[in-house]
Amino acid sequence: NLAFVLPLNDAWDNDGDVVFSFYSNDTNLQSCTLWQNSSGIFSANVSNLSSTGLQSGSVSSVRSLLPELTNIIWNIKCNDSAGNTAFNTTLNYTISVDKTQPGVFDLTSPTNDTVSTIINPSLTWSLPAEPNFLNYTVNIANNTKFDNWTYQYERTGIISNNSITIPDNLESDKQYYWKVIVFDKAGNSRNSTNLFYYETDNTPPNI
Repeated sequence: NLAFVLPLNDAWDNDGDVVFSFYSNDTNLQSCTLWQNSSGIFSANVSNLSSTGLQSGSVSSVRSLLPELTNIIWNIKCNDSAGNTAFNTTLNYTISVDKTQPGVFDLTSPTNDTVSTIINPSLTWSLPAEPNFLNYTVNIANNTKFDNWTYQYERTGIISNNSITIPDNLESDKQYYWKVIVFDKAGNSRNSTNLFYYETDNTPPNI
């Protein structure tokens, strides 16, 4: 009886140092070995032995360093002291490794230091290079540290989804700063090179 715990099927990792956890139940359990195909061949990789801590009925693990590659197929094969062997027969799992930060990008519109009467502006930024795009996070705050952001939005789907007309109305006669963060599926991220200043001015001159 063999079941996987972590990583989940179709998981992503951003450093290649992966711990594979599993549960196996056999009175005479002797060893369990990770099999994976990052080399191009599905083969044995790392073993966990009963003499070094493998226990039947408990969650065990093996650790492996994987290359930067997508859709690595893996499974666990266990054997007991009687010579019986078995993989998890339900299915093979896959994991993808992406160690690379998204490419450099920057804000484009409205230009920095814009003062405008528009309280729900359309924001646009350039495209980063990122084959495993997950989302953009747009932060709008009242200070340059963004430690108390006022509005936050996500843009998902495709990497060319690089603009947003903010659905909320900014307060009138206020100063704002905005920036964008791009994330990939493995959790790597990059901030826009710059943050931009935007000011709403909705009060007529006093004459």
